[in-house]
Amino acid sequence: MEVLLFHHVMGRTTGMDSFADQIRKVGHTVHVADLFEGRVFATIEEGMEYVGEIGLEQILERGGRVALEFPREIVYHYNAVR
Repeated sequence: MEVLLFHHVMGRTTGMDSFADQIRKVGHTVHVADLFEGRVFATIEEGMEYVGEIGLEQILERGGRVALEFPREIVYHYNAVR
């Protein structure tokens, strides 16, 4: 199975990459989108502030562009902050 992961509001954290590695270990191909262009935030509030600055529409547009790079059959997963 091929999977595309979308990160939570804190960005592409090390925890997100660890999650992707766990899925890879069981034999799947995993891609991790970076909708924040390398920015990672320590708190949900900081991440939400960034989203407010650039706009949710911009984040959604970035996600759409990433998704278009992959076949329709790919599995999409959004990782919420726990």
